[in-house]
Amino acid sequence: MAKSLYSPRIATGSGTDQVGVIVRTGSGRTVRDCGAGSDVGTAISQCVRESLFRTFDLQSGMTFRTQCDPFVMLSRFGIDIRHIRDEIRFPCTMDSLLQAEAELHRDARVAACVSAVLQLANDIRLGRTDREKGVAAAKKLADDILLEPGDMGPVVRKILSYEDTVEGYLSMVMALLLQKRALKIMEAA
Repeated sequence: MAKSLYSPRIATGSGTDQVGVIVRTGSGRTVRDCGAGSDVGTAISQCVRESLFRTFDLQSGMTFRTQCDPFVMLSRFGIDIRHIRDEIRFPCTMDSLLQAEAELHRDARVAACVSAVLQLANDIRLGRTDREKGVAAAKKLADDILLEPGDMGPVVRKILSYEDTVEGYLSMVMALLLQKRALKIMEAA
């Protein structure tokens, strides 16, 4: 899910994408087949694939690693890790928060959940999902996958009950998750 450079939505592709092939005429060699199974077709597809990955990396930092990073996904929806950290800094030390953040950057389960929840946010934005039902589904998904029963005290539960956007709710849940991991790191030290 990459943010579009032309709208607040996710990028979906472009009608202006092109591939140029440079040939040397007069070489005496004729290519009759450029299908996927041919040597030329395979070379073209490998070139396009490598070029796209390199372009994504150069243009937006879109690598395989960043695409599986929940914080990168959140940033495309305007949610900054510094904001998440500031929401729950105490009683954690900054060192424990940074260690917990490093763990979450690599957590595939968290990344998969964040991706699914943000897809709901995008569907709401695009009008494909009813806002109320989409927010309720996103909250349930985030709670069920990211949190355990004892993670939310009554005050936090009340604060979260007032959050009416998927992005805001997910930001708070990520803050709780970050705090929980940071506290475990502090206890282990």
